[in-house]
Amino acid sequence: MGRFWRWHINFCPGWKSYITSVSPEKQAELREKYQFTKYQ
Repeated sequence: MGRFWRWHINFCPGWKSYITSVSPEKQAELREKYQFTKYQ
């Protein structure tokens, strides 16, 4: 399930909307947790 989630967040419009709407501190936390670098 984790592999699917990691693959899915690379293009999901809902994830993009969510990550750009949260505070910069929460974004940093999520980026570190999921090793996510898009939408910066």
